[in-house]
Amino acid sequence: MAGRHGYSVRALKSGRSQLLLRDPETGKHFGSGSFDTEAEADLQGQRAVVEQHGGTWLDPRRGEVLLSEYLTDWLTTRTATGRHGDRYGAEAARLARLHIVPQLGHRQLGELRPPVIRKWYDDLVARRIKESGRPAWSPPRATACCPPCSARRPKTRSFA
Repeated sequence: MAGRHGYSVRALKSGRSQLLLRDPETGKHFGSGSFDTEAEADLQGQRAVVEQHGGTWLDPRRGEVLLSEYLTDWLTTRTATGRHGDRYGAEAARLARLHIVPQLGHRQLGELRPPVIRKWYDDLVARRIKESGRPAWSPPRATACCPPCSARRPKTRSFA
């Protein structure tokens, strides 16, 4: 079909049609599946181009990146561009190094589904409770530094 912009369709020896999408970042074409008919491939190509222009398109090849690689690039970019301050960047890198990369770093981004994340989080909380006896989000037990501090009571308001 004439007038294709951002994709092309080619006939395969098997009689099927392959959709080739143009990567908006590099300008290179890559295979994005094969279809029974040229019309089906053309329709998918049109949908992909609309999604690319609307900002909702996700490159299917992005799911092949390991989480550890993605996190490294993300943290480096955020710190280099000043999007995160030094303190936040250091804390985010520490949390990634201690909690995310050891358990999930070997997984591809495409594998990270809600059940995988839930299991990782539940394991993280269980490990934290086992080590310290309290969940990660609970504040440390309050101790009074001196008698006046222990005598202070928060003001309560009654609404009559």
